Amino acid sequence: MPHSFFIRFATPLVLAACSFAAPDALAQCADGITGRHGWWAGNTLHLTGAYQGSDWQVRPGIDAPGYMVYGPYDARFGRGEHKADYYLQVDDNTTARNRVIASLKVYTRQGGRILAQRDLTRRDFLAANTWQFFTLHFENPCFEQVETAIYWHGNAQLLFGQVFIEKP
Repeated sequence: MPHSFFIRFATPLVLAACSFAAPDALAQCADGITGRHGWWAGNTLHLTGAYQGSDWQVRPGIDAPGYMVYGPYDARFGRGEHKADYYLQVDDNTTARNRVIASLKVYTRQGGRILAQRDLTRRDFLAANTWQFFTLHFENPCFEQVETAIYWHGNAQLLFGQVFIEKP
């Protein structure tokens, strides 16, 4: 009896309450922030590596494999298509070219839902010691904290410059 009472009487009340909140929530979510927003070594978090000037560096044999960069935990991005551009550099793009050296991810902090990911090998870099962008496209859910991350596998020297998030 209590179950049928809920379905019969409480459900319409819940739906009515949601209908009042939904238009504002959807409008806020759809707006989000605009423009290109960037984060660098100084305003991201790190579990391995060290500063190399204003950039963040990881080195085999010195640093342990792990998350070299993660963050920003930003919930200002609206719903819909976005992209994350990672600005990276590798020391050598010819040795062990097929071996995964880093995994790029975009996910939401709540629940750890992966929105996009890509493994990088040395062959993905056009040249050694040259900055290059790597882009991940993702659909952003509403009101979730977006986080970018770089997991370093420990087998190549890698340098992080910045990561940018924007609506294309």
